[in-house]
Amino acid sequence: MIEINDGFTLEAAHQAVALIVDRFGWQAEKDARYEVGNGRPVLTASALARIEDGRESIRPAAAAFENRTGYRSAQRIAQDDALPRIRAARSWAELHASLAGVGTTYDLTGTNGVTIGVGNERVKASIVDRAITRTRLEKRLGGFQPRDAAIPLVTRLVDDDRFTEALRAEEYRAACEQWRKLQDDKRKARAGRTTEIGKPVTATTIARAAAREQASAKAGKVKRPPPDLQSFYYAHGEGVLAERWPHRHRVSGFPSLHGGRRAGAVSTHVIEGYTGYPCADGMRYARGPQAPTAFLDRGPRIDVIADDDAALLGALRLAAWNFDGKVSVSGSAAFRERVYTLAKAHGLSGVLNDPDFVRRRAVEVSHHLKNQAVSVVDSAVAIASILPPTDTDLDLDTIPAAQNTRRRPDGPDESGPPIPRMSQRAASEPAAERKRSRERSTRDVAGPKPGGLFDLASNVEKPENEAKAKGPTDTEAQFPVGPPGKGHSEGR
Repeated sequence: MIEINDGFTLEAAHQAVALIVDRFGWQAEKDARYEVGNGRPVLTASALARIEDGRESIRPAAAAFENRTGYRSAQRIAQDDALPRIRAARSWAELHASLAGVGTTYDLTGTNGVTIGVGNERVKASIVDRAITRTRLEKRLGGFQPRDAAIPLVTRLVDDDRFTEALRAEEYRAACEQWRKLQDDKRKARAGRTTEIGKPVTATTIARAAAREQASAKAGKVKRPPPDLQSFYYAHGEGVLAERWPHRHRVSGFPSLHGGRRAGAVSTHVIEGYTGYPCADGMRYARGPQAPTAFLDRGPRIDVIADDDAALLGALRLAAWNFDGKVSVSGSAAFRERVYTLAKAHGLSGVLNDPDFVRRRAVEVSHHLKNQAVSVVDSAVAIASILPPTDTDLDLDTIPAAQNTRRRPDGPDESGPPIPRMSQRAASEPAAERKRSRERSTRDVAGPKPGGLFDLASNVEKPENEAKAKGPTDTEAQFPVGPPGKGHSEGR
């Protein structure tokens, strides 16, 4: 048999545990003493801090209690709340008063033992820290002095000891307490039946028997709660919480939406099909009382728990309501991109208050306005290419006319007087008549509407008293005039 380190094997055991945990990829305990770095066991940051402070690590029984219930153990409460106050005390009176303010006590047990009381539980002072034993404190503060009865002991609130990551742990605790109470009632009922055997039947015994039967019937309807918090999560469909609970020391918090809550803001009870249910952390939103939590309103922030767009949209709308339209986003880059895409699709991108989102939205709005302006210009150019010119008045007398070879179909051989050319007709028509003809042609092209002309380029209706568009006459539209060439003579 090989003896390790002269029989002092505790450190070697801690190192071996760290190597085994690393080899199989298991999760290490929160207060593990060693971890593996570069293939070798090294002290963890928490172990180094404990060595510097002189604190002891959490005992396995205390750690198991925390994993099972979601609440801090008595040892952790003593280390977190009582230990700093004991170290800072300058007298026994100050020590007792300071501890009483957080609902803890420092009491003698036996001949030389000292315990720290946390509610109904007791923790040895040496387990918390060897520097707060009676011997060491008496060297610093003098002979032990018990707590004065005039110093009031504050009652600790149970919910203050719940871990932040232990969502709905208060429901599990209430279910366990109800079950224990029912079991106590059943035991008392059995004990009562045993003691009343042989006694005369009275009204009191009948009433007690009825109460026992009622308690038994009630106990039969209540289901036994799950053995631990993780099992409670699975039983209530909280798969996300159940998977995260054992790894709570390594994973980061839930992604969230946060902002400054507006004065007098009250969370809406129903939003996007989700109903709010009060809990110790605030208001949890789910599809029903037994449905898994989609998102959690903690007041200054909203944690998004469910990984789907419906829950994210509901949380985003709730955040816009609670935070007066100014919402900041915390989470991974992928989550932030999801938030922006979803907000943009539902017209909520304007409520995102982070600088990168504000810049991104400004760029998108600028591009949209530029594209819209280009589209309007293109439409105007296209319409202008279709419409006849309206800004010049043609001098018909200067346009050369083609030779008149066509005849009116007056006879069988289509012989008859020549059709007058435009120049001849224009010369015979007064200027006012030509102007009215052009106005009628313009109205036919632009499309008249009651009350004025309709401008196709700007898509707005213009009143009739504005400058009217100019265009070709009916004759010009029917008989277009070409440039002078072969077979044409100069019209006079």
